[in-house]
Amino acid sequence: MALQCTQLPIPTSVRFDETSKAVAKHRRSFYGGSSQGLKNSNSILQARFLHHCKRDVTRQTRQWNKRSTLCVRAKEQKPTWVEMIPITGEAQFDEVLQSENPVIIDWMAAWCRKCIYLKPKLEKLAAEYDPDIKFYFVDVNTVPSTLVSRAGVTKMPTIQLWKNKEKAGEIIGGDQGWLVMDKIREMLTVKK
Repeated sequence: MALQCTQLPIPTSVRFDETSKAVAKHRRSFYGGSSQGLKNSNSILQARFLHHCKRDVTRQTRQWNKRSTLCVRAKEQKPTWVEMIPITGEAQFDEVLQSENPVIIDWMAAWCRKCIYLKPKLEKLAAEYDPDIKFYFVDVNTVPSTLVSRAGVTKMPTIQLWKNKEKAGEIIGGDQGWLVMDKIREMLTVKK
């Protein structure tokens, strides 16, 4: 769904090839002067009309609209991070494993510094694979120990890839964050 930038509408009676004239007219009325310093209509467009949505949209997603506004947002931007979903018990763990898509489960503890360090990085990585692959986390201090032993977790942080109710990969994250993220990406591409 395209969202329109409506801060600077152009009258619908203006033809698209006359847009630069309308922009120059708008600029003169807005600034109360002439547009002598700007001879190129593109620089006028960049200086005034594209500046208002610079923070909202990247230049690649802007499109010219021939109707009532100069630019529209082509699509919603993907989120930069996706919050990981907590698993709080064995029933929920079994439900997560029923998924047709692969899932990543981060086994962590609240007292583990490396776990706390990796969690925001995993949430950022989750945004890259959302909605195809879901990311979950388990705090080993709040779930039954049978669940932890059932998953075969002995060290924290442990990041596991589960697919078709079976563990398809495992990373014990003692490395730097970027190394762990690269290992997870590699694990996801190999196991697809």
